[in-house]
Amino acid sequence: MIGLAYLVAGAIYVVAMVFLVGWAWRFGRKVNRGTALAGAMLAFLSLYLPVFWDFIPTMVAHRYYCAKDAGIVIVKDPKQWVSEHAMDADTLRIAYWDLNRPTATKKPGGWKYELINGGVAQETRWTAIGGIWMSIERLEIRVSDIQTGATLMTVRDYRSGATLVSQTLRPQPNADSCATPSFVLQSINIMHPLYLQDKSQ
Repeated sequence: MIGLAYLVAGAIYVVAMVFLVGWAWRFGRKVNRGTALAGAMLAFLSLYLPVFWDFIPTMVAHRYYCAKDAGIVIVKDPKQWVSEHAMDADTLRIAYWDLNRPTATKKPGGWKYELINGGVAQETRWTAIGGIWMSIERLEIRVSDIQTGATLMTVRDYRSGATLVSQTLRPQPNADSCATPSFVLQSINIMHPLYLQDKSQ
C-alpha cells in the first residue's frame, strides 16, 4: 500500500509539474522567449525545490564521505587468528542453531555487541550524520579479540536515502554502500573463517 501511495503521489507530482511549467511557458511567450524561459524555470523550481532541495547535496556528501574514510581495515587476518587458536576451535565454536547461544546485546554509544565465536566479538553501530539536512548514515563495525581486546578488523561504510535511522520519507538519492559489492558483504567473506565451521559436518 505504501508503494502504491508513492506511485500515485509521484504521478500527481509529475502531472502538476508538466501543467505548471507548460502554463508558465505559454504565458511568458506572450511577452518574449526570454520571459517564457524564466517563467518556466521559476515554475519548475517552485515544485522541485520543496521536495528535492537536498537531493544533489546528499549525493555529493555521500560521495565525499565514501572517499574520505570508507573501507575495510584488516589489522590481523582472520585466517591467522583461526590458525593461532586451532587447538581451541571445538571449544570456541558457537552452534548458531542452538537456542541457548548468546544473543546480540546493546552497549553504550549505540553499539550492538555479539559473538562471532567464543573468542571474537563484533560490534556494530549505525549513526545518522546528515541531521535534518541530509539522509546519510555511517555504519561502523569492529571485530576484536575478547581476551586481549586487540582489533582484528574495522569496517566503515555510508549509505544515503530514506531509512528508519534517518526517519526521512521524502525522495532521496539511494545508495546502500560506498562499494559494489558492499563493504558489509566483503567483510562477511573476510570474517567467514572466524565462524569456525566444523568441516566434518
